[in-house]
Amino acid sequence: MKNIHILILSGLLFLLTSCRKDYYSYETLDYNFTVHYPDNYSTKLASEVKVTLKNTITGASEEYRSDSEGRIRITDITPGIYTVTASKTITPAEAEQLVGIAEEIFCNGNIPTLRITEAATSTIQLTGSIAGGFVIKEFYYTGSKTPAGTNYLYDGFIEIYNNSTALLYADSLVVGNTKTSANSVYGFYPDKNYVYLAQAWMVSGSGQDYPVEPGASIVIAVTALNHKTDPNGNPNSPTDLGKGMADFETYFNPTGTNIRDTDNPDVPNMIHQYYNTTAGFDWNIGINGAGLVLFRDAAVADFPSMTEPNVSGTTRFLQVPVSAVLDAVDCVGNSTITMDKKRLPETVDAGLTYVGVANSGRSVIRKVKSTIGQRAVLMDTNNSSEDFEVNNNPTPRKIKY
Repeated sequence: MKNIHILILSGLLFLLTSCRKDYYSYETLDYNFTVHYPDNYSTKLASEVKVTLKNTITGASEEYRSDSEGRIRITDITPGIYTVTASKTITPAEAEQLVGIAEEIFCNGNIPTLRITEAATSTIQLTGSIAGGFVIKEFYYTGSKTPAGTNYLYDGFIEIYNNSTALLYADSLVVGNTKTSANSVYGFYPDKNYVYLAQAWMVSGSGQDYPVEPGASIVIAVTALNHKTDPNGNPNSPTDLGKGMADFETYFNPTGTNIRDTDNPDVPNMIHQYYNTTAGFDWNIGINGAGLVLFRDAAVADFPSMTEPNVSGTTRFLQVPVSAVLDAVDCVGNSTITMDKKRLPETVDAGLTYVGVANSGRSVIRKVKSTIGQRAVLMDTNNSSEDFEVNNNPTPRKIKY
């Protein structure tokens, strides 16, 4: 009987072992991945991307790297359900080739659930962190001459360009100008931590009302009308800033009386944040230029104001921290103005630019650095002497190649 029990037990053990072996039996297989950069990059296939596969049942994970063709070839992978994550840090040098902007970029991608049951190839699409931002593309401040030879000052505009790789929003952007350029030392110039503005205007919106695609721009008109054809305009003016061209205008009527500025009801007004004088009836940037600053800060009303050091008078200027500045351009009257007469510190603009002749109908425009697909990448070295050139024919919404 003892021997029979042993035989029965051995048989059961054999059957259980056989069943267990059949249950866990499987065959491995080969599987491939192709890793792609974002669509707006100059190169499609992404090399040296770290890709991690994690088995959702066993918890086991394995890391791989994409080759020069953006491919990963895996042999002997266990069939199952996996999560796939991918990441790569792109150096500024690499980014300049890929997106035209020399900034560190972080690229990531994932496949939350990937069922691997047979040999196949899956694509991992990367997304990248934002490189670049808003820049001042064109600044037309000189004004023009009428057929009668008088000065026409109302056809100025500022164009702000999305020089980044992603959708941005213009809501709450602020533009402001310094004291008008002149051949004299600016009392604020030694201060490297702040810029000082005579006027400041803000784009309205609640945060996502004014989207700006990469390579697109917004145009802010001093007065939003077609200055070439409007009866109130100047047929010699170079600019059409009416509806469909200007996105915003800077309507200025601080006293509420003697209204002389034209308010186009079809073009939204900028929100006036600060002015240091109620004289005049329009935004007089200055036909000989000024420092123009672009920043974003919802607390502009809380910024302090100061009088200019070493200058007699009570005129006060808005103090804006350099840390808030997104972009700036320092425009002066002509080539005789030396660096010690700058209106902006080197911390936001290391150089100067100029048109050279007041009421010439000319603007300063940012140079094109490169083209990635259909997107122009504009120069942005924070040095206006290098980044800008004279545009004899102001061209809002056009790229000057």
